[in-house]
Amino acid sequence: AKHEFASYYKNALLFLACVDVADLTPEEQQSRAYDLSIAALVSDSIYNFGELLLHPILDSLNNSPHSWLRDLLFAFNRGDLRAYDVLAGNISKNELLKTHQIFL
Repeated sequence: AKHEFASYYKNALLFLACVDVADLTPEEQQSRAYDLSIAALVSDSIYNFGELLLHPILDSLNNSPHSWLRDLLFAFNRGDLRAYDVLAGNISKNELLKTHQIFL
C-alpha cells in the first residue's frame, strides 16, 4: 500500500525465515510468493533475487496461473533477454509491473 517495495521484500523474507512454510496454506504460500516477486521486480534498490530464488516459497508458483512470474525472476537472474521477451507479455497482468515496465 505504501509502495515501499524493498522494505516489504526484506521484512517478508525475515518473516519467512521464522516460520515453517509447510504451516502456511497453499493459497497463503502462493500469495506471499507472488507479492515478494512483484516487490523484488519493481523495487529500485533490489538487484539480487538470490535469497528469493532459493526459498521454497517460490515453488508455490509452479503449476499456477502465476508460474510466469517465477520464470521471469529466473530470467532476470540469468540475464536471459530472450526469456524476458517471451515472458514480457505477462507483465500487463499486474498493474505495478505494467507501471514499472520501462524500468524492468
